[in-house]
Order: sequence, then structure tokens, then C-alpha cells
Amino acid sequence: VSIGSGMTNYLMLDNTLSATAQAAGSLVSVYWGLAMAGRFIGAGVMRRAKPAMVLTLCASGAFLMTTTSSLSVGMKAAITALAVGLFNSIMFPTIFALAVVGLGDRTPQASGIICLAIVGGAVVPLITGMAADRVGLQLALLVPALCYVWIAFYGIFAARDVVQHDARRAVGVRGDQRGGGERVDLTRDAVREAIDLATGVAREHDRAVTTGHIDVVMDVAQRLV
Repeated sequence: VSIGSGMTNYLMLDNTLSATAQAAGSLVSVYWGLAMAGRFIGAGVMRRAKPAMVLTLCASGAFLMTTTSSLSVGMKAAITALAVGLFNSIMFPTIFALAVVGLGDRTPQASGIICLAIVGGAVVPLITGMAADRVGLQLALLVPALCYVWIAFYGIFAARDVVQHDARRAVGVRGDQRGGGERVDLTRDAVREAIDLATGVAREHDRAVTTGHIDVVMDVAQRLV
């Protein structure tokens, strides 16, 4: 929102294109056009790639474009600013989908909280505008750039959570079938089988099994005994 709403004024700066208001306004359609194209491209990419990692890559790309534009001049500054639209395209729907993974009956409540979080689209532009008044519109792009850093880390954390959720889901049915309502101690075979299952899911996500998966293994092993 910060970048799209200020794009016209940005392209009119002497440090970028020195465009007229009419020309700059027309170029804004390039920004939104790239966002639309990115949405279709992203839908195809996420059929093969993990959404959380695609989100991280897009946030990293947006960070690179905003910082490059902020620290450049002329055509380079303008092109990199317009290119942000391409990387922004898949962010909101992907963030929303990742945030409700595995929540079950709590999904409606989580959806409401996520919708309330959209208030950031009102707060961040205000902060960006205040920064622009003090240091100029070009350096003010560093404000949304910091937001992209947070989104990139969110994608990394979400990728880890998806692996854990899929590990539990992969053995949920098996655990329910074996569960006889009787509590027994963990057996070595149960722990070994749980590790094998968690490892298989991690490999499907192209991730190595780390100590972060221990809780998954123990939870799964409890189901398998």
C-alpha cells in the first residue's frame, strides 16, 4: 500500500524519472499490472514449490527491489520500484493460507484476527509518509523494506510449522487406528517408526530433520504405541 499509493509522486522526483503527473500516473498501471501477472505466475509456481518458501523468496525480492530503488537514481530507481508489484502479488493470500494451517476448529477465529491485522495497511503508509517528510520519499522506501524482512522470516518459520503439521497429519490416522484407549510407555519401536515418518515428511519438504522436530517425534510416538 505504501509503495503503490506513493508511486506517482515517486516517479515525479528529480532523482527518478522527473516524469509529469500524467506520465507518472500512467506508469502506475505497470506496477499493478505486474502484480496481476505475478498472481498468475505464483499460482503456477506454488503447484510445484512450497508456498512458504515462495513467500520468503518474494519477500526477499521485494526487499531487494525497494532498497535498490531507494539507493539508486534515474531509470534504475524507477524500474526497481515498479518491479516491487511483481513480488507483492502472492503475499497476502499466501500469508493468510499459511497462518491457518492445522488450526482445525479455530480457523474461523484465526481468520478474523488475520483480517484485523490488515490495519497494517493503514499504519505503515502513515509511518512511511512521516519518514518521507523528514528524509525524502526515496529514503522512506526503507520503511516498507523492513516489513519485507519480517515477511521473509515469517515464510521461514511457516515452512518449519508446515513440516511439523504434515508429520502429525501423516500419522494421525495410523495413530487413531492403533489407539486402544490404554496408556502405555513409549517403546523403542514406536519411537523409531515415528522418526522414520517424520523424516519422510521432512524430505518431502526438502528440509533436514533437526532438533526442532523432536516434539513431533514424541507426539507421533505416543500415537503409535
